[in-house]
Amino acid sequence: MIRCDQLINYLKSLKTECRDSTKAMLKTGEHLLAMNDTERNDYLKKYADLVAEVNNTSSTTDEVVEEKVDVNRENNLICPRCGGQLVLRTAKQGSNAGNQLYGCSNYPKCRFIKNLE
Repeated sequence: MIRCDQLINYLKSLKTECRDSTKAMLKTGEHLLAMNDTERNDYLKKYADLVAEVNNTSSTTDEVVEEKVDVNRENNLICPRCGGQLVLRTAKQGSNAGNQLYGCSNYPKCRFIKNLE
């Protein structure tokens, strides 16, 4: 897609390059006009549709976020070292890889963990 101001600048540069060749400049202009997209898109309508779609999905996302917040409120475990909240995590390395544990939310400042039994 080419904007009108870009086309004008391009044609002006062609005019300075090809002063004697009007035929070549007309041929190039016709070629560029042939590439013009005659079916215009209504971008404002597309934007409105996108906003409506995002608003519809954001309401379901809000419900999921509220459920997760409620789960975290049920697990009001407090870190004995720093007083931060303990969150459920999964070990990724070491001999406990794959096991779940409670880790301090202030990690890496506080490295307290509590293994699940």
